[in-house]
Amino acid sequence: MYGLIVSLSVQEDQRDVFEALVQGIARAVSANEPDNVAYHVLRTRAQPNEYRIVEIYRSKDAFKSHLGADYVTGTNAEVLKTLTGNPRVDVMEIV
Repeated sequence: MYGLIVSLSVQEDQRDVFEALVQGIARAVSANEPDNVAYHVLRTRAQPNEYRIVEIYRSKDAFKSHLGADYVTGTNAEVLKTLTGNPRVDVMEIV
């Protein structure tokens, strides 16, 4: 298994745009990636501009395939425009 948590800070006036974009990616992942175990977009309650995306794949290769998918590469540039800075990615070990 291969997991990661992506931490993102979204511009306040871009939250709706961001959420629509990542919800579209989540639907595409669910429909097209059998080796994805989980893909959840979470918004923190205390800081509503802060998000986490929790992703779990059966393998690192499955994650690499995810990164190359058209619905990811075509949307990531739009997602980046909604952020206040670069995302932070923490690769996690599943125990």
